[in-house]
Amino acid sequence: MSPLRPGDALTLDVDVIEARISKSRPELGILKFKCTARNAKGEALCEMIAPILIKRREMGQR
Repeated sequence: MSPLRPGDALTLDVDVIEARISKSRPELGILKFKCTARNAKGEALCEMIAPILIKRREMGQR
């Protein structure tokens, strides 16, 4: 990992690495994201994995 410097332009890459239905609460889904902050050279500054709960839609709904 590279250090963050004053004036660096940052980008954030976010990838969904897992999506599943909650076993205990089937009306909810669990999404797991991998987030990577990068500097202008594309070097990774930090990474984190963030799970979130989200309400599921009925089939066919938008």
